[in-house]
Amino acid sequence: MTYDRPVAVFDVDGFVADGSWRLPLLGPRPSTASRQAWAAFFDAAGADRPIPSGVALAHHFAADNDVVWLTARSDRIYQLTADWLRQHELPDGELVMRPDDDLRPSPVWKLERLHMIAAVRSIAVVVDDDHRVLKMAAEQGFPAQLAPAAMPSR
Repeated sequence: MTYDRPVAVFDVDGFVADGSWRLPLLGPRPSTASRQAWAAFFDAAGADRPIPSGVALAHHFAADNDVVWLTARSDRIYQLTADWLRQHELPDGELVMRPDDDLRPSPVWKLERLHMIAAVRSIAVVVDDDHRVLKMAAEQGFPAQLAPAAMPSR
């Protein structure tokens, strides 16, 4: 299978969806939060507000690229996420979500998926709010860009 257009790979949380209000659901140390806390965190994602700067950038890149939404959200909330993207009129694209039973760190899972995408598509850009994801992606030769909302204020 061949594709004429390159692909723009976008994160969801922290790029187009503001899930910062959900962070208290994980407790004081998200890295040690229970599976139940993470489930509640993801289940609440339908109430996220869109991030205007991310929405604009997604539309900008979608003009010349196909879109892949690459999110570490649990695939258990696939329909909720697909509906949220549609509701907020974000560019259509493939939605790739982490399997609910995959507990590897987000950057590790995302880098694996980037390599899978790159095996069949040319990647124009990877946009994420996680510096670890961007560092690993750039080290592997992917064109990485920090989500506007994650940029330091000037």
